Amino acid sequence: MTDMSSRAASIRRTGEPFSIAYMDCDNFKLVNDRFGHIQGDALLCGLVETIQENARPSDTVARLGGDEFAILLPQADSAHAGEIAKRLQQKIQLLMNGNNWPATVSLGVATFRKPPVSPEEALSACDALMYQAKGAGKGKVVLGVIEGTAA
Repeated sequence: MTDMSSRAASIRRTGEPFSIAYMDCDNFKLVNDRFGHIQGDALLCGLVETIQENARPSDTVARLGGDEFAILLPQADSAHAGEIAKRLQQKIQLLMNGNNWPATVSLGVATFRKPPVSPEEALSACDALMYQAKGAGKGKVVLGVIEGTAA
């Protein structure tokens, strides 16, 4: 995987729009509590494998901690990023259903027309969209376009 900060620097230089998908596994704790930590670990490994299998070569995947992941989608406008996120969510749901795990994923996908001032600002915008997805009933994708402010 490419270093996310070097990828962000490249995006800042080109000035092209890009998107970031912020994903959280809904009910992950329930899987750990009901089926044990071995199954929780298997779920996380399955998530990573599914994300990597469905990511484009230009995408960068990062685990943010626990059951949260970010995917940097260079040159993906809102429509394209939305398609990617919805397709990924469907593939992950097949994984969950196939293992009888009572879990879904919520995704907040932000498209930036200009690079944000900092990575923290970018993740904060994506995190807010992800919480909107959870608030809408979990297992949803919420898209947003952020104008951003180039530094």
